[in-house]
Amino acid sequence: MVDPGEETVSFQRREGATGARIDQIARGACAPESEAAEQNERVENVHWTRVPPAGEYRVEVHYLFECDTDAGPTTATVSMAVAGEIVGSYNLTLTPTQRETVVRFALE
Repeated sequence: MVDPGEETVSFQRREGATGARIDQIARGACAPESEAAEQNERVENVHWTRVPPAGEYRVEVHYLFECDTDAGPTTATVSMAVAGEIVGSYNLTLTPTQRETVVRFALE
């Protein structure tokens, strides 16, 4: 998630100055068994701890690397919800190291 000030919230930076917070990291098959058992291993969740500022936001997906040497392409589904109601769902296929902007949206 990239906010209007170009700050990115991701597994590398779990909280942003605007109140954005990622509370679950998708490590998929790379997660150790003990960690994978504690989470839905392919889900990430970003939410705001306060009202987010107005401006344009981007949702990006990055297939950082393969856990298996010949894993190849993978699929991703991104869903957006407002007040618990899904307002958009997007499917895409990524190859290792590929980063894609899935959706842009503006808050007023």
